[in-house]
Amino acid sequence: MKAHYIPENRSTTTRKFIPVQEWNSLKSESLLTEGSESYHIPDWQKEIVLKRIQAFESGTEELLDFEEAMKEIEKDL
Repeated sequence: MKAHYIPENRSTTTRKFIPVQEWNSLKSESLLTEGSESYHIPDWQKEIVLKRIQAFESGTEELLDFEEAMKEIEKDL
């Protein structure tokens, strides 16, 4: 694979490009291509999410924004 680099300044490379043909080849080999089984969400996981949504809508569950959640996690570390 021949990569092409684009430097931001003399010391920092910020972008790396590969030819489109190679990208398409990598994409076709990937497990994360659209329509593959990797996009399948198991029923048990859907049920958990639906229960959490119902709990939130009924007022028995609270939501935290990302920053609050990170503070809670970091507090316990």
